[in-house]
Amino acid sequence: AALARRELNVAQASTGLSGSSAPPPPFLARICPALAAHLLQNLERLQTEELVCALEALSCGLRYQDDYLADRFVEALKPRLVPLFAGIGGTQQERTSQLARSLQALAWQRPVAFVELLRPVLEELVARVDVDSEFGAWPDDEA
Repeated sequence: AALARRELNVAQASTGLSGSSAPPPPFLARICPALAAHLLQNLERLQTEELVCALEALSCGLRYQDDYLADRFVEALKPRLVPLFAGIGGTQQERTSQLARSLQALAWQRPVAFVELLRPVLEELVARVDVDSEFGAWPDDEA
């Protein structure tokens, strides 16, 4: 994952991570499937930050797209990032940042994976709004 993070940093520095950046060199494109397979075998061993970095590196840095890979990453990230407001490791700010980065990387994959991670977050937010409005806990009520 450290290598994947360094690759992403190099890609971001050299291309600005814009949509018009050049594709990765052919030799990197050829190793992506093997790298993805290795990551898939070790998803449970990776920490949340490592998962996010690997997903960013494959998706944004190397432009590797694979439905199965995206689905597996979503399934590995969901229990670690959702619910956002529960104390399940890391701070709420860290989880929010990791969620945003994961969603950005999944946007480079396929829409289904993006929605699969976004949906439970939106459901959680709707439930919080319902509870807050039921108990009158709106922050702007006093203004």
